[in-house]
Amino acid sequence: MTPTVRVGCGVMVLDGNKILLQKSNPAYRGKDTWEVAGGHVELGETIEQAIIRETLEEFCITATEVEIVCVCNQIYSPTKHYISFGGVVRKWHGTPKLGEPDKFTELKWFDFDDLPDNFFKPSLQVINTYKSGRWFANGTV
Repeated sequence: MTPTVRVGCGVMVLDGNKILLQKSNPAYRGKDTWEVAGGHVELGETIEQAIIRETLEEFCITATEVEIVCVCNQIYSPTKHYISFGGVVRKWHGTPKLGEPDKFTELKWFDFDDLPDNFFKPSLQVINTYKSGRWFANGTV
């Protein structure tokens, strides 16, 4: 496969000053890190549709209001590169639960100003970009 830039999204589900995070299964990511919902934008899908789909797939909730808040240029290596859109969901239907238990082991609310140390770097880049008030971040993750 020819290396190409992929498009992704990271979804911050917020309830007041709390953010919903999931802990990755070490068998999935190679380590147990916390992260937001997210994934690839599928062919023909809008960014908003991708955010709603990923939130439903991973947290089992239906986002009713989506806000795109940032864009992150995420360069992993010479052959792995993403442009990821950061989204915020503040309103939804349903009760959050793990939607992909083979990939994630825990779902937990954290204070937005007191996040865990062991973070999946692309998720942290989206969160930090949003918290800084900037709309764009560029760099290696």
